[in-house]
Amino acid sequence: MNEKIVFLMSHPRHARMWRRAKRVQPHFQQSQVLAFDREISTPAKHGDYVSLGNIANRNYLSRLGSLFKAFRIIRASVKSASAVYCFSLDLLLLAWVACLTSRARPKFAYEVADIRDALVGKGVASAALRFLERFLIRRVAVVAFTSRHFYEGYFREVQRFDSFPHVVIEHKPELPRQIRDSIERPAGLPRPITVGYFGLMKSVASFELLVELAKRSQGAVRVLFRGMFVPPLDEAQCLKTIDEYAELSYGGPYKSPADLPNMYPQVDIVWDAYNETENSRWQRTTRFSESLFFKKPLIVNIGTQDERIARQYNLGLTVDISDPESVVEALLGIREEDYLEWCESFDRLPDSMLYYGDEYSSLVKALKPEGSGLQGSFAVSHAPSHS
Repeated sequence: MNEKIVFLMSHPRHARMWRRAKRVQPHFQQSQVLAFDREISTPAKHGDYVSLGNIANRNYLSRLGSLFKAFRIIRASVKSASAVYCFSLDLLLLAWVACLTSRARPKFAYEVADIRDALVGKGVASAALRFLERFLIRRVAVVAFTSRHFYEGYFREVQRFDSFPHVVIEHKPELPRQIRDSIERPAGLPRPITVGYFGLMKSVASFELLVELAKRSQGAVRVLFRGMFVPPLDEAQCLKTIDEYAELSYGGPYKSPADLPNMYPQVDIVWDAYNETENSRWQRTTRFSESLFFKKPLIVNIGTQDERIARQYNLGLTVDISDPESVVEALLGIREEDYLEWCESFDRLPDSMLYYGDEYSSLVKALKPEGSGLQGSFAVSHAPSHS
């Protein structure tokens, strides 16, 4: 049997999606990436893909027209696929319907990396979306979670549905262990201290707080921004603001993991404070996992999943971004003894938080045709329902 996998991406230059695709592609004879283009400036593409058309950012309703236009492209591609990997619920729906209208019967994977507000609302529309999600999950071979708390929190507590095969693939920088082992602890609290805000930067509250922090620190705090400014942040306005203050700098976009070993040593503590949607109750951010690898203390927001882990292992400073004044005071008041204790705590983290085990072999096994002869462990979970 010709083994072909098709990846359906909601963003053509999303590093996580391409990392997943590039890890899974070698296990299939053929692969193809289909992706929607976006209306924001982005760095160089990660690989070749077939465009599904342009799609608006952060506007779910406006996506519907583009989704219908993309249907014909998706239908033509999945006809010859043995597996289809979908990075969003709407793409899973399109792929499933496309297969209904053809004779294709591929295995489906559905990746959950965030939970949209529309799925956790109390209205009829949200209830209908949750029903649709449950309906489609019953028809997939495996659900891939980027945080186990999506499964334990959202699906078990909100959806009341957890009896489906799944695998957890948290973000972990795929870099040699020697890089981490060579990182030395700082001798003291750096002065000035440099805060890093990395990745897809979209939090207005975070940007404004960091600008205010730098302004009021009288040179004691610097802030380095790296990555992409995306809506609701306005890239041009952000860059204009950064240019106005010597304490602020922008290092441009970056590629992960290639640029990480040079990027993280430039900062002393990493900004990971967010709490703008229900999603923060369950998600694990990429910058959090990267900070664990590079042994950089974190600034985390109270009540988030990252904060719970940081508090458990003593990895940084907890703040409440709903009270900006208290955040600025807490950051300006970091004590040297606390900072050194945070740095020391990174040496006590278990390997499972830093390096992959059999997660990818489990994912691939779930997607391969029966009898394909894939060797290796298969640890996809089939949890009992609590509904």
